[in-house]
Amino acid sequence: MKSKAALSWQVNRNCLQIQSTRPLRSLSSAIVGGGWQQIQHIFNVDVGMSYESTVPVQDMENICRSFCALPQHSVGLMTAVDVENYCFLEEEYEDQWVRVWVTVGVTNAAEAGSVSKEEQKDFACTPGTINTIIITNAALTEGAFVNSVMLAVEAKAAALREYQVLDVFKGAVATGTTSDAIVIASTMTGSQIAYTGMATHFGQLMSRVVRRAIGLGIEKQLAAWASKASNTN
Repeated sequence: MKSKAALSWQVNRNCLQIQSTRPLRSLSSAIVGGGWQQIQHIFNVDVGMSYESTVPVQDMENICRSFCALPQHSVGLMTAVDVENYCFLEEEYEDQWVRVWVTVGVTNAAEAGSVSKEEQKDFACTPGTINTIIITNAALTEGAFVNSVMLAVEAKAAALREYQVLDVFKGAVATGTTSDAIVIASTMTGSQIAYTGMATHFGQLMSRVVRRAIGLGIEKQLAAWASKASNTN
C-alpha cells in the first residue's frame, strides 16, 4: 500500500483502491457514485474483456461492500485494463496539489461526433476505457469542479493526439474511447478556487498532470501490445 497525507492506495483483487481518511467532495461520471457525492473510497475494477451484465450497478455496489466500503460513500469505475498497469503522477504549485491515477485502454478509441445519424443504428463497440481519477486539496466551487472535468477531458484528447491514437472506426485522431469515465475529488482543505480554466495556475497544473499521466498510460498499453505480439510470434 502507498500513502500520502490523508490518501492511501493499493491494487488488490483486480481493483485499484484509493481511500481517504477524510471525506472528499466529488463529481463523477462513474457507474456508482456518479454526480455530486461525499466519499471516502474510489474503486477502479478490472472486470475483464468478457464482462457482460444486466446489473452492473449492483455488481459494482457488491464490489464496494466486499472491501468493507459503503456504496453511498464510494465511487466505482469499471475497466477491462489490467489495473496493475495504472499510472500515478502528482505535482504541486504553491499551496495547491493534484494527484492523478489513470488506467488507459485504447482498443476502442473514438473521435467524438464522428458517427453519422445513418451510421448510429448499426454502431457497435468493444471494451476499451480510459478512467481518470483526480484528487486535489483545492476548495473548488461547483463551477470550478465542472470546469476541471472539462479541462481534464481536453488534456486527455491532447495526449491522444500527441501519441497519434486513432479512432478505430474512422481512422481520425481519437478524442477518447467509447466508455471513458472520470472522477474529480477534493479534500476541500486548500484555498478556494472559483475558476480552473487554462488561464489559471490550477488549470495549468491539473491539465499538465492529467496529460502526462494519460501519455504514460498510452505508453504502457503500447508496450503491453508489443509484448503480447512478440509472445505469439
